[in-house]
Amino acid sequence: YWLAAEAPKAISFASQGAETQDEEAQGGDAASSRADTHMTATFCPRCELERIPRARFSPFCMGMVRIFDHDCVYLGVSIGAGNHRSFLLFLCSALVSIAAGVGFAVKRPPSMGAPSSIPSRLFAFGVVFAICVVPPLCFLIVQQHRLVLSNVTLVEELRWIRLHPGADPPRTRTTQGWNDYAPHDTGSSVGNFLAFWRAERRAMDGKRTD
Repeated sequence: YWLAAEAPKAISFASQGAETQDEEAQGGDAASSRADTHMTATFCPRCELERIPRARFSPFCMGMVRIFDHDCVYLGVSIGAGNHRSFLLFLCSALVSIAAGVGFAVKRPPSMGAPSSIPSRLFAFGVVFAICVVPPLCFLIVQQHRLVLSNVTLVEELRWIRLHPGADPPRTRTTQGWNDYAPHDTGSSVGNFLAFWRAERRAMDGKRTD
């Protein structure tokens, strides 16, 4: 519910149509100029809108998401500028909850009769399942924060990997190709981290249009 309530707002189709109508009412030059712009690489044919920098079309919300990171199939929402922070907080809170639950259960297991009883089996299954979930959850949290510290989204990193087959993404600012990999980098990990949690990344998304 938390993530859905703060889901990234797609750029409105209605507002885009209203802008076009206003331009046509003002004169043919504005409408013609907009039509020329639509033929550039910034035009998204799937939603028929101009794609602002770092925005991507998402089939989950059937619109364009600002600073798009990825579509989460497990939660059923698009992760972008509107809810990326909530997504990371959700992952961290889930990890803490699972670790606390497993630790408490192992230290003080409830009395459920014989080991072969159904409650005992369900309890053992729950503990094993929780332990199996912790490693991939930790990996996901680490990878998300690594990208945040570089001011790079997951879809941007995947795009870089597709354009550079066989090459590993740069990990430090001194590595060759860093500017191409992280063109929105502020110059420091602390700056990227603060910009993310202060919701200031949107102000920096005009540095480059993919």
